[in-house]
Amino acid sequence: MHTICEFLNLEFDPEMLQPYEKQSEKMTDGIHAETRMIGDIGFHEHRDIDPSVADRWKQHQLARDLNTTTWGLAQALGYAAP
Repeated sequence: MHTICEFLNLEFDPEMLQPYEKQSEKMTDGIHAETRMIGDIGFHEHRDIDPSVADRWKQHQLARDLNTTTWGLAQALGYAAP
């Protein structure tokens, strides 16, 4: 989280390490009682940040190749081209 905050030029807050605490204070429901939440429907089942999720995308083959501009940006961010 420190690295993400630094990258986004945001001030780090220790509560960022506990995103699933105080769930009743999070805006996770729809705007009306009968509407469903938008986003992670399993949010209330999570307890901790799972760092393995950050690399889960690497397990899937891309539907199509990325263009050279996109790969240039990815490499600038530290990702290696295949």
